[in-house]
Amino acid sequence: MTIPLPPHPTGLPYHRMGHSTGRHSWWRPVLGTLLALGAYLVLILLLFALSYGFGAAAGLGELPDGGYDFGTPVNTALDLTFIAIALPVILLAVWWPGRRPPGTLSPDGCGGAGWPGVCSPRYSP
Repeated sequence: MTIPLPPHPTGLPYHRMGHSTGRHSWWRPVLGTLLALGAYLVLILLLFALSYGFGAAAGLGELPDGGYDFGTPVNTALDLTFIAIALPVILLAVWWPGRRPPGTLSPDGCGGAGWPGVCSPRYSP
């Protein structure tokens, strides 16, 4: 059992935030990493199979890598979807086996919601 760290007067360094809950064990990060990789692989294969099925049904031309060419905007959206799938998988990998609150994923402790909230109104059209 891990003893919780006492509060630090200036806050915890970023690399120690996962150890501050008192539930840290050596196997939790390993299990979280394996679960995140497995879930990401399954979701990526599912998305690839769906895109391959839609491309085959629509009779689109094939790309050199074996996928179907949906056109520039759709291919870009598909590539960004592959990246966006990782975000909830990482959140669940930290929350479920790691037993850490989601706010410990960012150095300021707010999960990154503060900075986009400041920037979005300023730079949106």
